[in-house]
Amino acid sequence: MEEDLIKKMANLLLSKAKMLEIHCPTCKIPLFEKEGNIFCPNCNYIFNKETQQEESKSKTEESRTILLEPLDVLTLKEKELLERLKKEKNLKRIVTILKALKLIKELKG
Repeated sequence: MEEDLIKKMANLLLSKAKMLEIHCPTCKIPLFEKEGNIFCPNCNYIFNKETQQEESKSKTEESRTILLEPLDVLTLKEKELLERLKKEKNLKRIVTILKALKLIKELKG
């Protein structure tokens, strides 16, 4: 990690943001939560939080469940595949990636 990113992450922690155990699907950096927003400090990807629920009545902290809409998941996979396609040299893998991208496009309508 670059020094600037480390400083940014440290400042977020000092500002009482929480570092989560899940990572950004785009750049693989740990996600942060602050004021109810979940985001990546590196690429500024923002996650949509659909539900918040209490894990159990005996616990004082809330458990946060992140649910991505199906189209959000397809969009994330599409981005991942496009990144893989840019780097791929093997023709068979390129064809496989293109087929997957075509299927995603059909599913998205």
